[in-house]
Amino acid sequence: MKLPIAAIAVFAGLFVLSGCAGAEDISADTSPTASVSAPTPVTTSVPPSILPTTAVPPAPVTTTVEPVETYVEPAPVYEEPYIVECQHGGGLGPIATSWSDGSETGWSAYCQSVHDQALQSEVEASTPTCETDVCVHPNGATVPNPNYRVVQTPSPWVQGQIDWQNCLGAGNTREFCRATLN
Repeated sequence: MKLPIAAIAVFAGLFVLSGCAGAEDISADTSPTASVSAPTPVTTSVPPSILPTTAVPPAPVTTTVEPVETYVEPAPVYEEPYIVECQHGGGLGPIATSWSDGSETGWSAYCQSVHDQALQSEVEASTPTCETDVCVHPNGATVPNPNYRVVQTPSPWVQGQIDWQNCLGAGNTREFCRATLN
């Protein structure tokens, strides 16, 4: 604990004064035949600026110690394994299912559906659109349309004969067909 300099000076002054007071008592009666009498109390007056002051000590510092938490191992929670990856054996071969717990099994409905979707997207990517006599693949390649059938149109005279027969076959009279077709 550190004392202020003023307090040390006050204590030093009191020490010196108390030493001086004791020296006066001894030197007052130095004769060997003198009888010893009771010492008379010495009263010294100390100026108020030298009197010791009572210093209020600072409030003690209290520190709170928080309780230390101990580590408690959590109880293992069982988690249902889930599918991590679907591996294709190659081509259309067997499908292996990898699970989250590290195990690997064979066929699963989920992996089969993933495989079917991948296969369908491959088919769609390779299927050309054939709207005319040429089929166009998604990458831009063209091939002749094998299903394209050229419909031949008859000459105008033959088409007129076909229309005449269709008109009469519908139950119309000759005059009506002549008037409509001409």
